[in-house]
Amino acid sequence: MTISTEVGKVKKLFLYLLVVLFSVVQVAAQKSKEEKRKDAIQKIVNETNIEKLVERAAILKKEFKEQKKKAIEWANRNNVPIKTVLKNGTVIELMGFKNGRPIYYSTRNSTAAKSVGTDKVQPGGSSGLNLRGEGVKIGIWDGGQVHRGHQAFYSSGDGYRVTYVDSLYMYGGQDSGEVKISDHATHVAGTMIADNDEPSARGMADKARLDSYEWNYDLVEMQEAALPTSSPLLLSNHSYGPDYGWREGDDGWYWGGRDEWFEDYSFGSYNDTSWTLDALAKDAPYYTIVWAAGNDRGKGGEPGDTHKVWIDNQ
Repeated sequence: MTISTEVGKVKKLFLYLLVVLFSVVQVAAQKSKEEKRKDAIQKIVNETNIEKLVERAAILKKEFKEQKKKAIEWANRNNVPIKTVLKNGTVIELMGFKNGRPIYYSTRNSTAAKSVGTDKVQPGGSSGLNLRGEGVKIGIWDGGQVHRGHQAFYSSGDGYRVTYVDSLYMYGGQDSGEVKISDHATHVAGTMIADNDEPSARGMADKARLDSYEWNYDLVEMQEAALPTSSPLLLSNHSYGPDYGWREGDDGWYWGGRDEWFEDYSFGSYNDTSWTLDALAKDAPYYTIVWAAGNDRGKGGEPGDTHKVWIDNQ
């Protein structure tokens, strides 16, 4: 009877110690995770050239404001729309001029998760990693804002996971105060973070959060977003780009070069935007920028088709 009682006491003591040890391990693990997060942020701070980012953002903001103002004046003078959504859903917007030629941004087609192998690291994927993007913040710049109230961006426990970040500087540097929802941006965002039980409709990171930006002042806002904070932006998507060579409109084809050219010299060129993105990647080494390459060389009408040509600044 005495032995049984002592064994019972030992068992209770052992169970108590296990509970205490488990609690200590849990606290230690939590502290370790928090410490690792703080260490990672400090590393980002130490290796980010904050001075260069702030300086470049100020310069780019001034340059874009001037360019956009001139573009709007030219468009109004020539009765040309500043922004258009084509019948095929492509969003096109006049951003400025370069060497007498208008520079347009246009949206690109989005890429499905399977084509980049994301399904392999998602729950049920062959890698066994079961990644869903918890705790990750991604930026998206596009021809308008993501429809943040869409049910695909709502997760139980997390709520709606899309945030409007930029002040919508819009034209000439003035805040319009208007949120312009884009079907293209919403579709791309769905490819990125949609939460859906159906695998074919599930985003690549269905628990991640998304910061939504409109593409005016994109290079400015990217410098600012790359500045280290308690929750720095380390990844952004840009499913758009400048149109070079042939551009299709609802009323036919437009040739972006001079009429005597056989090829647009901008194809493959290392321009100001290329340099700015490289400088940003250098000064914010933990910020990954995903930008659509486009397929401008493959566009154009049939031989003999009529087309329109831009003549300098006219």
